Amino acid sequence: MKHFLTVFTLVFICVILSVTAGFIVYGKFGTPFDDTENDPDKEYEIPAGNQNGQTPDGEDKKTPLKEAFEKSNRVNFLVMGLEGFRTDTIIFASYDIDNNKADLISIPRDTYFLRGGKEEYKAAGERKINAVYGDNGTQGLKNVVSHILKGVPIDHYVKVRYKGVETIVDILKGVEVNVKEHMRYKDLYDDPPLIIDIPPGRQVLDGKNAVKFLRYRGYEDADLGRINAQQEFIKSAMKKSMSLKIVPVINTAFHYVNTDMTISQLGAYGIEAVKMDLSKDLNTITLPGYTEDRTYGGVELNYFFHDPKQVEQILMKMYNVEDKNE
Repeated sequence: MKHFLTVFTLVFICVILSVTAGFIVYGKFGTPFDDTENDPDKEYEIPAGNQNGQTPDGEDKKTPLKEAFEKSNRVNFLVMGLEGFRTDTIIFASYDIDNNKADLISIPRDTYFLRGGKEEYKAAGERKINAVYGDNGTQGLKNVVSHILKGVPIDHYVKVRYKGVETIVDILKGVEVNVKEHMRYKDLYDDPPLIIDIPPGRQVLDGKNAVKFLRYRGYEDADLGRINAQQEFIKSAMKKSMSLKIVPVINTAFHYVNTDMTISQLGAYGIEAVKMDLSKDLNTITLPGYTEDRTYGGVELNYFFHDPKQVEQILMKMYNVEDKNE
């Protein structure tokens, strides 16, 4: 257990800027794999509290990776973009205090997770990770994400809705991006209806258009194009944040998010994040896996199945754990 708290404030700000984007990939990430750990029929309980290295199904096995979790001088966050009672976006963010670096792992909202307990959890829609928050709250989602990420500890959470993202972008007085194609998109079933019409070219987006830019789904290469655009947005937002007086920005942004961090924690440690070199100190990753249509209870939905072995490799690299199989 860490005896201190720290935050990467600039990354925090830019992550919450991107949460409505679904900073995730729904496309085909490869072929299905044979791994019993990812057995769709296996249920997992979600306890009220999850300790370091303890998976949600109650196992507590010491491994080199879990030992690294306990010894590491990292602080980890779960960032949630909320749409009603569901999480439209889920991002695991980890800040390496010693090296002043950050890693962001985006977790698709359609990630398959079969919860144990209530019979209704077995319904088709309830088997997606974005349904966990509405049923089991913040702690439940933290436990599920921790389980998927090999028991990694999650120290803090950040929750934000669309209006918060829009306001924070306006606090930054806009974010510059290069719109590579004319963005035209309509979703008349959204509330309010979503209508996107952003011309191509380099431009500074205000809050409303930034949200539309982040929610756009019309790329020719589907979500691969979307995630590239959103990565550019995050880095541009970070550069813009660094050009401003960070404490006033944090002070204002703080009122538009829900988090278990105090404003004094954000302000006290935000100065350290300014030292980050964006070209090498910010690493963005998408949870590895593949998508597949499955039918449960007569309902067919598209799910994302993560690859536990690749997830382990990502975390071992992040926590500098030697892979003895190499």
